[in-house]
Amino acid sequence: MKKFLMLLAIITASAFSAVAAPGDVVGEIYSTDILAYVNGSAISSYNIGGKTVVLAEELCDNNTGKHYGFDCSYDNDTRTLTITSTFTSGNADAKISRGTVGQVLGSVYQTDIKVIFNSVEVTGYNIGGQTAICIEDLGEYATDEHNGQFGYSKYLCNAVWNGVSREITLNTFQQDANYFGTYPSRKLDITLNDNLLSCSFDQLNPFGGNIKFNFSDDFKADVYKIKPVILNNETVGQMVMKPGGMAVFSMNDALMHSKTRELETVLSYGEAIEYVVSRFEVVGEGNSENATIFLAKKDDIHYLLFAMKNGGLVCDSKYGSSYSKVELISENGVPSLKLESKNFAGTMPISTMGYEFSDSPALYISAPLSEDNRRRSRAGIAYLTVDGAALTVPAVFAYGYNSEILVDFEEPARILGLDYSMYGGVFYVNSSAEKHLDTAEFDIETSTIPESVYTLSVSKAIVNGVDTKFTYSENNAVAKEAFPYYYNGRVYVPFSFFQNLYK
Repeated sequence: MKKFLMLLAIITASAFSAVAAPGDVVGEIYSTDILAYVNGSAISSYNIGGKTVVLAEELCDNNTGKHYGFDCSYDNDTRTLTITSTFTSGNADAKISRGTVGQVLGSVYQTDIKVIFNSVEVTGYNIGGQTAICIEDLGEYATDEHNGQFGYSKYLCNAVWNGVSREITLNTFQQDANYFGTYPSRKLDITLNDNLLSCSFDQLNPFGGNIKFNFSDDFKADVYKIKPVILNNETVGQMVMKPGGMAVFSMNDALMHSKTRELETVLSYGEAIEYVVSRFEVVGEGNSENATIFLAKKDDIHYLLFAMKNGGLVCDSKYGSSYSKVELISENGVPSLKLESKNFAGTMPISTMGYEFSDSPALYISAPLSEDNRRRSRAGIAYLTVDGAALTVPAVFAYGYNSEILVDFEEPARILGLDYSMYGGVFYVNSSAEKHLDTAEFDIETSTIPESVYTLSVSKAIVNGVDTKFTYSENNAVAKEAFPYYYNGRVYVPFSFFQNLYK
């Protein structure tokens, strides 16, 4: 009997759907106490047939410019609503209160409007002039599907349900803010053939490196499909082709750093000078605060080269045979290039600023300590014990960290044999367990009030490829996240950071 009734219900529903015309009432929409989020921002939600729906028009409001990471367009001729990812989290920042359960808010009407979400059709519900789409439909996937193996649906979404807090979140594939700039790419030739990545290094490459994309027609046509980015047979990121031949990326910055850092050969100041004078005809030479400037010639091409006094060689620009005159001069005390060609004649000042081959922590200082906290803090020295051996290092006892001692990063790293670099405000550290830091004691008696102490806008290190937070502890309690300090031109980190390396 139950099978008969179920079959009858299916036949009845199918018959009803078959005869329903656009505009006919086919259901009801209810209020819900479920809080819905799209890419981290709250959004109004409703209940249709036990599922959570949101308004497509709210995902991207073309009138206000507010959106949840989507662009929307409607074609009345084809009766098609198209929704595409911007691959960002959007700018909605809405505040939504939790609703009540079960109140009828209106009717659901039969519609002939098609909804295309990232090139795939999804069910749309007409709720009286607006189109609702279901979060569960967008986020559902199977692991044997193409995008499912990466944790996304065919719509490039996934949905997370929290039954305790009664919250549902729709997430979309996100593009890195600076996908090929968040690891050391200076002077690297980076080439991507479809999803296969290769890297090489040339001293005469532009400072920021070169990035080339070569996508085959078949690869470009396979849109909204997640593909692994492969470097030396290892996955270092993911990418998605958009219509029009453009791609978006989500890269593993730590892995990219470990795979490319050995390619870049940073010359010392003396080595950079030797490189220029041994390979080029030097036709002009000048100086700036941070570099020696060379105008050098080779094979009828003029090169403007900077030997950086802190290390590194920069090829700023090249001038081919179309220039009849290329001269390095000093104009009002400023190094300049005098150029003449068929279409141009003039003088161009030379700037060597902005060319640094390692990040200066000063770039990442945020706010100084308040005057009250500064006066309660102390700067001086700390006595460390390294496997039984005594070591004295600069240290800061910053108010707000209680018993934690902030020690100079560079000296312990040298003693411990840590290989480290800083890029994009992140410390990349490769460590071994050959040496250990055992204890630290701050010398309060000889300390002084610091002149000015800043927090660094960086809160993590990549240690042996693992994202590691800077932390401090209070009276041996659970460690809390901390920020390194910047004082007197040096970086100070919680002593427990070094201790945690060898746990």
